[in-house]
Amino acid sequence: NHDKDNPGTGYDKSDFEKTVTRTIDYTYGNGPKQGQTAAPTVTQNVDFTRNIVTDNVTGKEVQSGGGYTTTDWKATGDDKTWAQVDSPAIASYTPSQ
Repeated sequence: NHDKDNPGTGYDKSDFEKTVTRTIDYTYGNGPKQGQTAAPTVTQNVDFTRNIVTDNVTGKEVQSGGGYTTTDWKATGDDKTWAQVDSPAIASYTPSQ
């Protein structure tokens, strides 16, 4: 088995871990401030890892049931989900999305 700490030949760290980022931008959609930033951007990350099952002799991924045997991506670290974001109240502005 291979993981981010023991990637094995032909693999790199990105095969075993990834970060998914959610970015919330607050931008005026119309009016005299159209296109301008209405409030600070909120950026949140969730990290994921997985393992890949490989043959000890060949180093190639093991196939089972027609597909490769890898574990599902699993959230790691303290932030396993994106926290709720309360959008700021902005005078004369109604959020659309």
